[in-house]
Amino acid sequence: MLRRASFVCALAVAAGAAAVLAAADAVPAAGAARTIEVTAGEYKFEPAVINVTEGEHIVLKARVTDGKKHGFSIKELGVKEALPKTGEIVSIEFTAPAPGTYTVACSVYCGNGHSRMKGQLVVAAR
Repeated sequence: MLRRASFVCALAVAAGAAAVLAAADAVPAAGAARTIEVTAGEYKFEPAVINVTEGEHIVLKARVTDGKKHGFSIKELGVKEALPKTGEIVSIEFTAPAPGTYTVACSVYCGNGHSRMKGQLVVAAR
């Protein structure tokens, strides 16, 4: 009887450990990058507002959706990447700066609506 109780107790501990490990996999580890998908097309970025937290490591996966060349820039951060018209994903990595609102703009002339193609990076304080 004691063996059976020990065995059941060991199974419960193992199941609990497995649940903790599964939960840990669902949450990014401290210092891990957060990935955000961004599309550029028809003179707009989606999402139009990218919300991050100060000091957070960010990886933007950016791609074009309208078959035109576009660019992605955040001048204050020194970010400037060309996005191929073929829709290939371009990874853009940076650490979120001081809190504030930063302008995201298209850095490659893409037509008459180019000057209106803007978005925002909003950085919240930690």
